[in-house]
Amino acid sequence: MTHKIDLWDVQGNIVRAYGRFGYPHARHLFFHFATPQAGRVALAFLTPLVTNAVTWTASDRDPETMAPRVTMNLGLTWRGLQALGLPTRSLTDMPDEFIDGMARRAPILSDCGVSDPANWDQIWRESVTDPSKAVHLWVALNARMDPATGGPVSQLADRLHSLRDLPRSLGGLVLLSGHGAEGLDNQSGALDIVDAPDGGKAVLPLEHFGFADGISDPIFAGQADRSIDESVIVGRGRFSSRDGWSALAPGEFILGHVDESQETSRTGQPADLMRNGSFAVFRKLEQDVTAFDDYMAAQAEVFAKSQGIPLDEAAITLKAKIVGRWPNGAPLVTVPTYADMQRFGAEWADVQKIYARKGPRSKSDQQRLAAWRRALNDFTFREDRDGLSCPLGAHIRRGNPRDMLDPLIASPSVLRRTGAALTNRRRILRRGIPYGAFGDGDGERGLLFIAICADLQRQYEFVQQQWMNHGMDMQAGNNGCPLIGRREAEAADVPAFTLPQKAGSGKPPHFLPAMPDFVRTKGGDYFFLPSLTALRIMSIGGFDPT
Repeated sequence: MTHKIDLWDVQGNIVRAYGRFGYPHARHLFFHFATPQAGRVALAFLTPLVTNAVTWTASDRDPETMAPRVTMNLGLTWRGLQALGLPTRSLTDMPDEFIDGMARRAPILSDCGVSDPANWDQIWRESVTDPSKAVHLWVALNARMDPATGGPVSQLADRLHSLRDLPRSLGGLVLLSGHGAEGLDNQSGALDIVDAPDGGKAVLPLEHFGFADGISDPIFAGQADRSIDESVIVGRGRFSSRDGWSALAPGEFILGHVDESQETSRTGQPADLMRNGSFAVFRKLEQDVTAFDDYMAAQAEVFAKSQGIPLDEAAITLKAKIVGRWPNGAPLVTVPTYADMQRFGAEWADVQKIYARKGPRSKSDQQRLAAWRRALNDFTFREDRDGLSCPLGAHIRRGNPRDMLDPLIASPSVLRRTGAALTNRRRILRRGIPYGAFGDGDGERGLLFIAICADLQRQYEFVQQQWMNHGMDMQAGNNGCPLIGRREAEAADVPAFTLPQKAGSGKPPHFLPAMPDFVRTKGGDYFFLPSLTALRIMSIGGFDPT
């Protein structure tokens, strides 16, 4: 089936993970509308600057499709839409979870204890408690890297200056402060920038625990206006036991389009308000790297003795087991042992050099990268149903169970197996980026987690509640994700994670004891990402629900 998406009308961050497209620096600003008119004028000013989803080209013959130096995208909370003066019928037709906002969904999201909204950054606490400081508008900026310094290109500073100056020229628009311990007026994020062998700078696409993020990020039909290599779809699309990999239905991520159930997600009235838009989760997650490293180091000593392996092998293996991938991205399902991981790294050592090369890639380079993408993602869990290679409760099995939840996964008939049908309805696009300094230090650091989907409750909230913070679907009881899950104090004596061993191997299963919370929520909210058409109509107050 051909899926046509009006990419010129869709915001670019819906279809493109900017960090992987050469934009390693990010800035996020949040505004409050004191009056509907202020909000409309702000949208009128900002909408022409919004980056759309049209595929970029390397040619300067078509300036409209050239990659910008800085991208910009906009999101609105439900209260922001209310502050713009949208019709009551349009507002009440919105999904309940979007109307509630993230803070009011805390019990569902396991935002309790240290992650309770009362402990969030000032901007997010005040957004809930003080109506005059409610977050209404999110402006997301992503910038290219200056190859000489590793910092953002100068255009980012120019754009920040323009946005900071906007409230002075528009009465009734407020730039909200309160990010982090310093109470800054913007939330910054950046990938790790390191010195390259050629004397320049290079990007390491890792989060603070040392793993690559977003390797199997979903791919959906119509996401690009040109043909793409099939290797991009493998492991990232929908899986059928009979037909293999194909792109997901676009309606899972873009409103007004058909989804995996052959329906369209619920939208408000009028339809043009939400068509070609999507919903986004902005969630600041603080990572306790010290606690993670200390816990894993202590458990590595125990694991090394019980398994009779060197300490360095035990340390890396334990981290890989709770994530489901080795630090170099290799999946445990197909690369199960430490020795396999070393061979994998040696086999693909040339890939980073190919990525670093400037200019068009040769056909052989393109083929090599396609093979690399397959090596990272071409697997299912049918051959590892007992979790002997990748434990059942590992992070990647929770975030994307693939065919793991197929009730007939063991059937010898491909016609009976349903593949990833249950999982396809829970996929989310990930657009996050780390924040804070990399390496040793006590400063704030973590992940600015950004998820995009058509249905916040069915997709994001389900994954967060049922798969990340409960373990029944993963055959792990009440144990949550070992990496980002919340812990219960009363479960301190219960093993937090199990590493099974093959029967007859002579080695016992290994149990990891109670873990601290390695990740804490520091704030965030739910946002609607309107189409460019909807943004223009909202800027003139033109929506009529009848």
